[in-house]
Amino acid sequence: LGEWRELHHSMCGLAGFFTIPKHAKFAQEKLRKILIASEERGNDACGIAFSPKKGSYYFCKAAEPATKFTKSKVYLEALAQHSPHILIGHSRAQTQGDKADNHNNHPVITKTGLMLVHNGMITNDSQLEREFNLKLDGKVDSEVIVRLVEHFIGMGLTTQEAIQSASRKLQ
Repeated sequence: LGEWRELHHSMCGLAGFFTIPKHAKFAQEKLRKILIASEERGNDACGIAFSPKKGSYYFCKAAEPATKFTKSKVYLEALAQHSPHILIGHSRAQTQGDKADNHNNHPVITKTGLMLVHNGMITNDSQLEREFNLKLDGKVDSEVIVRLVEHFIGMGLTTQEAIQSASRKLQ
């Protein structure tokens, strides 16, 4: 139990919402409160990502706690300009990869538009990076998840099949 508590307090906080467009502003205010509350799970970095329209994506993240990030110009303008009704967010506790390199902060975004927030540790990330010749932008283990999914999509699998295949490989 002591080990679990130590891990529990050093892991990240996840947030997000899926709502109808007319309730987006309400959901965004709730998200801000959830991100700030999840800061106790990680205050090294914070970020959000969403798809304002099919085929495009937007994200903003910074190496700062949620209390500061949710007051930032980039965060406030992103929500005001796009008013997303589907969004993911993350409060990071740094475990692997320097928070000063924003590639290591969440959400992890790929050039193909895959977006991921993750809470936990991938123990075989280095092995998978070598085995599948994955090209990573950062050093955070979570990036292996989206790169592996991209790898399987590139082999012709559907997104759902690629996620399932990647999940079977991850430890």
